[in-house]
Amino acid sequence: MSEEYLKHVSMEISEEIDTFTTETVFESSRYIFTTRTDKEEYGYCTHCKAEFKTNRLKHNSKHTCPNCGSNCTVKQSWRGRKYLQDRACFMYYEKSLVDPDVLIAKGFYTVRNYSGDYKNVYNQFSLEAVYIFASNESKMLKRYFWGNKDWEETKSIYSFNINSLGNYDYFCSYESIKEAVKDTRFKYSTYENYLKGDMLKFFELYNKYPLIEHLTKVDLSNLVRSKLDDRHMYRAINWRGKDIFKMLKINKKDLRDIRESNSTVTPLFLKLYQMSKKEKSNLQPDEIKYIEHKAEHSYSRLIEMLKYTTLRKSYKYLKKQDGVNNNGHFYDTISTWNDYINDCKKLQMDLTKENILFPKNLYKAHQNTIKQVKIKANKELNKKIKKRAKSLEKLSFKYNGLLIRPAQSTEELISEGKVLSHCVGTYADRYAKGETSILLVRNLSESDKPFYTVEIKNSAIVQVRGKDNCNPTDRVTEFIEVFTEEKLNTRKAKSKMAISA
Repeated sequence: MSEEYLKHVSMEISEEIDTFTTETVFESSRYIFTTRTDKEEYGYCTHCKAEFKTNRLKHNSKHTCPNCGSNCTVKQSWRGRKYLQDRACFMYYEKSLVDPDVLIAKGFYTVRNYSGDYKNVYNQFSLEAVYIFASNESKMLKRYFWGNKDWEETKSIYSFNINSLGNYDYFCSYESIKEAVKDTRFKYSTYENYLKGDMLKFFELYNKYPLIEHLTKVDLSNLVRSKLDDRHMYRAINWRGKDIFKMLKINKKDLRDIRESNSTVTPLFLKLYQMSKKEKSNLQPDEIKYIEHKAEHSYSRLIEMLKYTTLRKSYKYLKKQDGVNNNGHFYDTISTWNDYINDCKKLQMDLTKENILFPKNLYKAHQNTIKQVKIKANKELNKKIKKRAKSLEKLSFKYNGLLIRPAQSTEELISEGKVLSHCVGTYADRYAKGETSILLVRNLSESDKPFYTVEIKNSAIVQVRGKDNCNPTDRVTEFIEVFTEEKLNTRKAKSKMAISA
């Protein structure tokens, strides 16, 4: 199959390719090599091949050739030049050899070698990839091994300068495109508006969807660029639409209104415009632009909110919130609104009521629901902790003026951590789930005052923490040993006690 495609491709290096390589790809590959006699120094310009007297030029310095005006790097010819080679990659476009309507692109790796005779330097070429853009068909052929003569068809089209070739500068001859598309269908592609990189993605896209020409001609080239740059398209475009209106999913009047508004049409703008038309909100382009700005990084959250309201009402509400004074608090309105609605759902608030769905001050309303959700969450957690504490009540123990008992609530754990300056408050969830057990040591005379905190796992003590993570005193150590013997039944196995510093 690859042989059929290769019939389109010339394997010859044309004079135009060689000139492009010298003048553009290796434009900065210009040297002045110096030689010396007893009294004089001479320079040789590799660009214009002129020789001239110099004034003791410094190795690796920059100097302008007095003959051609090239900005050159000075090299002393007697120094070693074993690795003095310039390398690059480039893309060059041509017409097909067998079909005048087929466009060809060729990817070259090229070397300019100065390690030998610097007065006889030439460009060396290796054709690494070829691309064939036939009618509704785009193909890439590549040689995968150095010096391999066999060509293989790739599964997709991509820029060939990858792996080790990615280390070199990469060029594209846009002038060659101009010549290659003459008298072909590609001359209508409006490629001139998208000159960037090697242009492979553009011609592949045009091959699939020739109507992108019309998008450009109605000032919607930004949509094409978004596609070429792999931006999020929001499913706003039906690329296979039979005409531009089916592609854009709008009618002639809509397109006229958009163009007259002079709005920059992005995929998100177009999607919001389509949504507005579908729900009959009929927002104007400037109003769509406002929502687009707000939803640029919050589109998925906007979609969630539209389950409860319309785009028109959302626009009005967002505009109102812009005028609310929040004492200097800046926030993403859509994200905050989405979080607020999720809090309302957790609190089982009636979102069909407009005063709940559209609070006058969104920021304050959200701060309030955050507190309520936290309180509710703590209540649920406390229920679990109380149940857990009840199951651990059998471990309660008194000895020598001290007592130990299970922690009873989230608040107690937080207070314990604050007073003793450790992080037991963060253990609340694990404690409630039964992943660990937290017991509190108290003086009998001060049963409500935090003294030491104990963590137990698998019937073994793994932590005993006092104020600022201090070690237990002799009295507390004795208490823990007796407690372990009496309640945990681990006399035969040494109690595990880890003291955190």
